[in-house]
Amino acid sequence: MSLNNPKNNLPEALRETLLPVDESIVETDSADPAVIEANRLLKVGIELYQRGELPAAIVALKKAHILCWELGNQQGSKQALE
Repeated sequence: MSLNNPKNNLPEALRETLLPVDESIVETDSADPAVIEANRLLKVGIELYQRGELPAAIVALKKAHILCWELGNQQGSKQALE
């Protein structure tokens, strides 16, 4: 376990609930600005959550969920809700 891992700064109970980022759901080849923004928000939200910045994570993940839902990206929407 790395000392620089942001998970290390979280209480044990919260660390156990963290989900890994499923990189397979992130579309990286899209030129659609809405898809790019949804993916960015999803990654940012997950990173904020893992650092314990929960209010900011909730805002980013809500926006990611809405964008993914509007785009019909069910996997992205599911990841944002998890």
